[in-house]
Amino acid sequence: MRRLLSLVPPGTLAVGAGLALLGLASYVHLAVAGHSLTGADYSSLAALWSIVFTLGIGVFLPVEQEVARVVAARRSEGLPPGPVLARGAVLAAAVLALMVVVVLAGHRVLADRLFAGDGTMVTVLIGALAAMAVAYTTRGVLSGLQLFPWYGTQLGVDGGLRIALVALLGLTGVTDPVWYGAVLVAAPLLSVAVTLPPVLRAVGGGVPVAWNALLRSLGLLTVSSLLMQVVVNIGVINVRLLAPSDVATAGALLSALVLVRIPLFVFASLQASLLPGLATSATTGDLAGFRNLLRRALGIVTALGVLGAVGAVLLGPWLVRALFDAPGVLGHGDFAWLAVATLAYLWAMVLGQALLALDRHRAQALAWTVGVAAPGRRDGDPGAGGAAGRTGVHRRLRRGGRRHGAAAARRLAPHPHPDPAARRGRGHWSIRRHPMTRPQLTAVMLAYGAEPYLVDAARAVLGSTDVEVELIVVDNGCTGDGVDVVKGFPGVRVVRPDENTGYSGGCRVGAAEATGEWLAFVNSDAIVAPDALAKTVAVAGEPGVGAAMASIRLAENPELINTSGNPLHFIGLSWAGGNGEPATKHAVRTTVSSLSGCCFVINRELWRELDGFAAEYFAYHEDTELSLRLWQRGLRLEYVPDAVVVHHYEFSRNTLKHYLLERNRLISLLTTYETRTLVLLAPMLLLTEAAMLVASLLGGWSREKVRGWGWLWSNRAWLRARRRQLQAERTVPDGVIAELMTAKVDPSNVESPPGMGVFNVMAAGYWALAKPLLRRR
Repeated sequence: MRRLLSLVPPGTLAVGAGLALLGLASYVHLAVAGHSLTGADYSSLAALWSIVFTLGIGVFLPVEQEVARVVAARRSEGLPPGPVLARGAVLAAAVLALMVVVVLAGHRVLADRLFAGDGTMVTVLIGALAAMAVAYTTRGVLSGLQLFPWYGTQLGVDGGLRIALVALLGLTGVTDPVWYGAVLVAAPLLSVAVTLPPVLRAVGGGVPVAWNALLRSLGLLTVSSLLMQVVVNIGVINVRLLAPSDVATAGALLSALVLVRIPLFVFASLQASLLPGLATSATTGDLAGFRNLLRRALGIVTALGVLGAVGAVLLGPWLVRALFDAPGVLGHGDFAWLAVATLAYLWAMVLGQALLALDRHRAQALAWTVGVAAPGRRDGDPGAGGAAGRTGVHRRLRRGGRRHGAAAARRLAPHPHPDPAARRGRGHWSIRRHPMTRPQLTAVMLAYGAEPYLVDAARAVLGSTDVEVELIVVDNGCTGDGVDVVKGFPGVRVVRPDENTGYSGGCRVGAAEATGEWLAFVNSDAIVAPDALAKTVAVAGEPGVGAAMASIRLAENPELINTSGNPLHFIGLSWAGGNGEPATKHAVRTTVSSLSGCCFVINRELWRELDGFAAEYFAYHEDTELSLRLWQRGLRLEYVPDAVVVHHYEFSRNTLKHYLLERNRLISLLTTYETRTLVLLAPMLLLTEAAMLVASLLGGWSREKVRGWGWLWSNRAWLRARRRQLQAERTVPDGVIAELMTAKVDPSNVESPPGMGVFNVMAAGYWALAKPLLRRR
């Protein structure tokens, strides 16, 4: 161990201890933010983070290095450091003032292009740059005087405060990216305050140092430093500029870069003592010591780079998802290129320190200029990063950039609509096609159990008129011969998952195999009329419509309705609307609160954008959640009365169904409702839970009710992630959607339990008070 410690420059361990805590703080900071912020807000924080550490380090690290170099040189000559500190402070303040002027001049552009219009983030940016100016100037003095325990203390306090502050934000449920950015202001300033004593002792004394001692090489050093930081950080900023809507890649790339740069954090502890050591050797003419220190530094960073590369390539894709809740858009190949680039960067950093110690600032600046310019020209995208630019990140960026730049040419394009909820949405889907073109439709049908009507249902779908149709049958465990029969029909494909995936999972499996422009989900006991799917597609393709459902009739009496759209109670209950009523009462097309999963049509691209049903639902309420998500995007749901489907409907209850209905109702509430809505409705929701628990005790399914609560607790991480996803994609507040909801529970296909009348009176009164308080804009 003593032999190993002798290889590193003096002070490395003291600085390394503080830097380890600061490095850990970066991971905690981004991990807590990743689990607390929406994808769009995390993307804004990623842009702030990248700018702060590009400009801040790029501009103020040279000030630290020059202050450290001059202080170390004067120290070797027995001169006091005070004059250097005075000049360095003035220099840092002047550079900061210039940066603030530039940032303020571009305030609006920065806010719009990088921070989703949030001007407060620009203020946080200025504060973070000011904190870095103070911190790096004082660190220069500490490094030059070789006061490495104090240097390490400043780093450690900075890191400890970041961890404590972001933990407090996460535990208190803060979801505003401004507060997570403000940590980059508060922590460095407080760490400087803690380590001021030795800096203050260095103030004053000695003949003022000439400006030339600091300025003659600072310009070149700043160019080099900025170019170094551009190489490291420009990727995230480029994603935000080239594909602003691709928030997933920006967040994932930042998380990946933090992981692969673990060797850079370790090297920073070496760097703090490396430059003063090399500068001292160069000033005293100890060339042998200079070469020995340089060789040792190169050997250490090579070992660090190789170890880091192995870990990043093997574990990187999994770690960014587990630690930062980042989307899985990066593969092992992406991490391999990032790791190789990190190793090359480490070598360049060590050699750059050697050039600075030899006062060869011009050579270092030229080398970084060539290094930045060459790969950018070759790949055609500034900052793409050479070979790394040809990986999945770069391809995703190109696709995102094309989509962003050609939005007007999309086949599914936004249109205004007079509906109040639709006006509040940003994107409304419609189809542009030649009037003589028959819609391409894929119908998805699930098979489970005996399935006595599967063959008839499949024949009916294949006999649809005015559409080009294919049928995908998902065999979730069919025990009859229906699947074997229909797989021989022209236009039928059978998919067999390894296990029963339930309704939601089966629909996902079938939709993933679809080739049609439209998706129709049809129950295996539902018989569609020949023109039903074509009429439903026609309505679903209208401006502002997200999905359309058919008129579902009871098979034993097709003149009666099974459902004409499902009512949605504000406590999350939903049921078959109009069940048992004459179809003539529902002969007019209407906008509905919630779709029925029995038979509805949605555009395939929209389904994929929404990622369809969540497989975790398994069965029940997945159609309710999808309906709410469409409304939250400003898209309407339509009932098509002349698109007739007869349904062999049987309403039954069993313990598994009770478990899924109640569990999934709570999943939908907890993930789709805004925080303000949940707070306002909390008393009524808690009363409902108590009522449901009593009903479960009376009905003999209390174990399933409690089991549902247990599932929610065990899967709370997934719930938080699902909630962030759904809240990030919405454009319409709950106050608008509340107009679609009811306060009365009155399903016609089930007998109301005792006390339902009292419950309805209480719910109606509560809803009348709470609804006006919901957010409407």
